Amino acid sequence: MSHQEQATLEYAGACKQMLDEAQKQLQQILESAKATVEGSSSLMDSTLESMMGDLSESATEMMRSISQRRDSMGSTAYRIEIDSTRQFLSAVNSVVLKSNALQTAIRGAFISKMESHTQYINGLDEYLASITDEKLRKMIGLLARNKAHKDLSLEELRELAESKLDPSKKVRRKLVNDTVIEVRERMVAEKVSAENIEKVSSVTEEVSPLEIMDSATTEIFDERLRRSAVQAIVKSISAKGFIVKKENIRHIKETDTVKITAMKPGGQKAEFSIDLTGKFMYHFQGYEGQACQKDISPLERDLEEVYGIKLTDKKTIWDNPDKLTQSHHAEMKVRGDS
Repeated sequence: MSHQEQATLEYAGACKQMLDEAQKQLQQILESAKATVEGSSSLMDSTLESMMGDLSESATEMMRSISQRRDSMGSTAYRIEIDSTRQFLSAVNSVVLKSNALQTAIRGAFISKMESHTQYINGLDEYLASITDEKLRKMIGLLARNKAHKDLSLEELRELAESKLDPSKKVRRKLVNDTVIEVRERMVAEKVSAENIEKVSSVTEEVSPLEIMDSATTEIFDERLRRSAVQAIVKSISAKGFIVKKENIRHIKETDTVKITAMKPGGQKAEFSIDLTGKFMYHFQGYEGQACQKDISPLERDLEEVYGIKLTDKKTIWDNPDKLTQSHHAEMKVRGDS
């Protein structure tokens, strides 16, 4: 018998996991902001206190929004929900980048002050006096005291400061090196492919820190979606007596598809294909008559009841029970309840 199915993979679990991690990041921002204010009192003035207050307020508001979004998501996440979560995480990334920028700038200036080091840049005082935006003037002044920026021109310093205050602002590539280093480390830790890491970090033209961070978040999110599906399938079919060798789990880069091949000692074969558009196909071969249903039905039940992948819009592409060597091929939609 041959049987093949197709589905669309949808996961609430992956969305909620990303939201939970974002909430932890925001909580850390609040704690770090408090510690920075208390530990850098000699640098604090009304402008910096206002900036730290705005940051804490944004983080608190985003945490409330995450709680509301998580509660409203329920147990399923359709593809549109996944895309909406990506957009929502972009707002979180903006707060994270602003926090990193402000706290790093304050820390750098504080260290410089403690070391009795002043970073002189020709014409800095006159340049600062010409800037009417108080927060921009303060950020430029902080960045100018950091040794890492000693080779920047006044215009580059201003451009960098503007991107620190507004992460969506495009700047010269060399001014986002710190963001690139951070996202590369995150993607490596999440086992994102080297090719996709390079794609995110090899930008040469003007780019904003937020664009870099959002691209990395998308790669991490997609990798988690794919990994969740692969793990659920492998665990389920292994429990049914199939053997899945590591070399038979393959990532096809051209189509960004994962292929899984599993075999039973008796010669029965199951093949699975998962891609990031949500398409999921499985193909059972080598069964006598309708015998493959003894494996297919438990698999579908496990995916729904144990691993939270609901199979919907099920479509059979091929079903021929007449011969032992023929196979079953079908198509369906899958919703995630994990």
